[in-house]
Amino acid sequence: MPLAPALLALLAGCIQLSEVVTPPDEIAWTGWVYGDLPGEDAPLLEAGTLQVVDLEDQELATGAMLEEDPGYWQVTVPVDLEVAVRVDGGAQVPTVWRARTPTGRAYWLSGALFAVADQTQAELFESLEGWQGMSPADLSDGEVAHLWGTPWDPEAWAGATVEVEHAGGSAPVALLAVDTDGALIDAGAGRVDLFLAPDLEPGPVTLRVTAADGRRAETTWPARGGDLLSAFYFALPEG
Repeated sequence: MPLAPALLALLAGCIQLSEVVTPPDEIAWTGWVYGDLPGEDAPLLEAGTLQVVDLEDQELATGAMLEEDPGYWQVTVPVDLEVAVRVDGGAQVPTVWRARTPTGRAYWLSGALFAVADQTQAELFESLEGWQGMSPADLSDGEVAHLWGTPWDPEAWAGATVEVEHAGGSAPVALLAVDTDGALIDAGAGRVDLFLAPDLEPGPVTLRVTAADGRRAETTWPARGGDLLSAFYFALPEG
C-alpha cells in the first residue's frame, strides 16, 4: 500500500531531525556546595576550588561559583565518565568524591557535595588515637590522605569484610557504630555507621567491601597528600 504524502513528509522530518540532533560531548553540572557536614547550620562554601579530575588525577575541568548565588557552583564536564571531584576551601580540608558525570545537564542534590571543615575532620581522626594501634597524622602536613565514609545501609554491613589498599599495602580500617547514647563504639560484627582508614600514601586508594551475603563493591580514589577521601553513602549492589 503506498504511503500517504503527509506520512512521507513526517518520516522525512524525523530522519532529518536525527541527523541534526547529536548528544553533547560536555554538559553543565551544578549545585550547592557546603563547607562542612550538611545540617541545619552548615555553612555554604563561598570561597575555594572545585576541581574535576580523571582517575589518573589529571585535571578535566575547574568549577566556578556563581556570583549571584554564593555557595552555588557550576562546572562543565565530559559526559558519562568516571571522575573524582576535589573540593577545597580556606577553612576546609581538600575533600575528594567519586562520581560518574551525567549524560545531560544535571544538578547534584543539596548536601551531596561538601568540603569537610578542618576542625571536624581533625577531631574525628584524633579520636582514633590508640585504637588498634592507630595514630593518625595531621592532614595539614600534606604527607598522607585519610578515608572516611558511611554505608548507605548500615545493617547490610554487619559482618562485612572491609579492606583499604594503597601504595603502602593494606591499611587498617576502623568500623564504628553509634550506641544508644550517641557515642561511637567498635562495630564488631554488628551494623556499621561510620568507617575510617587513616594514613594512606598518595596515589590510588581502593576501598573494597564484601558483605556477609557475598555482595561486593569497590571504588578507587586518586589521592594526594592532605586529601580526605569521602566514601559517604557507600552502597552495596542490591541483593
